[in-house]
Amino acid sequence: MLSLLAGQFATPSQIYADLLKNPALQDSVINNCNLKEFYRARYYIDARKKLRKNTDVEVTATGIINIKFLAPDKEKALHVIKSYLYYLNKTNENTIKSGMITLKKFLESETKKVQDSLNIAQEKLENFQRKHRTLIPEKEIAVFITQLAELKAQEKLLEIQLQSCKKILEGDNKYVKILESKLNTLRENIQHLLLKGDSVAYGAGYYTPVDKLPKLTREVLDLQRNVEMYQVMYTSLKTELEKLKIKINQPHKSFQIIQPPTLSEKKVWPPISKFIILIIVWVCLGNCLVILFEKFKKRTKHYLESMSL
Repeated sequence: MLSLLAGQFATPSQIYADLLKNPALQDSVINNCNLKEFYRARYYIDARKKLRKNTDVEVTATGIINIKFLAPDKEKALHVIKSYLYYLNKTNENTIKSGMITLKKFLESETKKVQDSLNIAQEKLENFQRKHRTLIPEKEIAVFITQLAELKAQEKLLEIQLQSCKKILEGDNKYVKILESKLNTLRENIQHLLLKGDSVAYGAGYYTPVDKLPKLTREVLDLQRNVEMYQVMYTSLKTELEKLKIKINQPHKSFQIIQPPTLSEKKVWPPISKFIILIIVWVCLGNCLVILFEKFKKRTKHYLESMSL
């Protein structure tokens, strides 16, 4: 069960990229790197704007995230990138652990319910056998019970998985849709088994549909099936719950850094080419203004001379 649930704790690359734009995460970077003083910003919102302006986050088609940061101080640039990675990992670890704790509580609740149901099912079966003096069903029926119990247990476990996923993921999540599809297919198979008793599909060696069996046999079959089904469910849930308890206390590998933060070989700050273009533009504008001023000065002088005449 946990192997199927593992996917719900994996964070897609785009979510990582969105987390990098989260104000709380960016404020942590600002504090850690002292960016309010670095940017001479009075408020966090101003420092955040400058941080976002100088940060470039790119998600490639293969899901790799590239983070770039521009700063005139190379040590500061490196510090900011490392802070981004540290707080991104910390945020994601907290999210994963929180999800696991929620799942643990849910599994504990479901395990207790299944244990109670198992006790009730065993008691009912024992009372029924004492009252009617029924024995374990014949071999063909016994195989049918085991097969049906396993399928019903799978159905219940899938229902629990689906409920736990919906507590953490959105309803239109791809993983939720896959679980719903699996559950529907399994229910169709169980219904087919109950109505037709088809051994070709399941290889269990039985051919008689349930509704064709004697009433007393059907009753003991249902009771025996419930006991075996709850036994399978309880064992599975208890095992996965113990695994989850161990996993919660282990460090969670959030994401893998393919290339550690490095400084660019090419100087990207300050943008010299832009400054050169800006200087040329200012020189041209200055020359134009000087020319216009000289022309205006000559016209004004000529106008004053004509007035004096």
